[in-house]
Amino acid sequence: MPHEHKRARKEATEERALLESDTPGQTGSAKTAPPSDRSAPEQLLLVTWNLAGYRSASRSLLKYLSATDPDVVCLQETKLQTTDVPGPFLLPRYPHKTWFCSTARKGYSGTAVLSKLKPERVHKGIPGYREHDTEGRCIVYEFADFTLVTVYVPNSGVHTLNRLRYRIDSWDAALREYLCTLRRRGICTILCGDVNVALDDTDVYSAEACRGRSGFTDEERHSWRRTLNDAQLVDAFRVLHPSTQGPRFTFWDYRTSVGGVRRDGWRIDVFCVSPSMLEDAPSDGASGVSRWRVRSVRSRPDIFGSDHCPVELTLERNTGGEIKSKHRVDS
Repeated sequence: MPHEHKRARKEATEERALLESDTPGQTGSAKTAPPSDRSAPEQLLLVTWNLAGYRSASRSLLKYLSATDPDVVCLQETKLQTTDVPGPFLLPRYPHKTWFCSTARKGYSGTAVLSKLKPERVHKGIPGYREHDTEGRCIVYEFADFTLVTVYVPNSGVHTLNRLRYRIDSWDAALREYLCTLRRRGICTILCGDVNVALDDTDVYSAEACRGRSGFTDEERHSWRRTLNDAQLVDAFRVLHPSTQGPRFTFWDYRTSVGGVRRDGWRIDVFCVSPSMLEDAPSDGASGVSRWRVRSVRSRPDIFGSDHCPVELTLERNTGGEIKSKHRVDS
């Protein structure tokens, strides 16, 4: 016990030092404009990360934010309560922060967003579908140039698939209709988060071993494929990395990942974007011309702290782009 207390004090000291060392407006070496021109950055770094519980991942998250300095951070499975004020939410460099907690169960689900950029409007939950708000699974940030939707899609049930019908018939359907609303209004959209489904056979360590399991049933894959097709969104990683070479997995089964070695990987944490944000993606022009282009997207399996790893999306300004319509969505 004394050793555990000493370790807890050391961790608390490290976390406090990371918080105290944070500087408002701190920027990466080359990805943003100088502080005097922060309103017009040339690049943006967006991150999505399922923490599998904020408390267990807090030190890893703070170290990652200090080293990487993203502009917008989307978090899933925070397992926080509304009364919590977690460490990263005190970081001065992120003046705009939202966390959405589960009221259905304590210490369950939950999403959060930290942003250097000021949103024009924030929604907790899928706009227009309040019946899904009790698990805190969606946050929407409307920026001037695009709308960011971060989700923690319900798991269909690890062993019994007892939530499969809810996930497909209710939750997926609500998200799909909202995303289609954004498409019809010509709004450039970035959808990110843990979608709890691996769409392609190459997105799992073994299609044969995973088939029929939660996250790899035909029903879930069909539903998610329909969502992307109807909303006219494309998987940014898949477009930029059509082959299977290089790191692609974002989640590893904790039961088989022992001794610090990650095994049995899945790619279920994604960035999906309007086609106009990717030069090589097909587009029917529904999302207008984007002011931002996707420069890169990558998973970070070298970052630990959760059974998921962060996924990073880098945007660069498209200087010739114009917005087709104003980004305003009524809830």
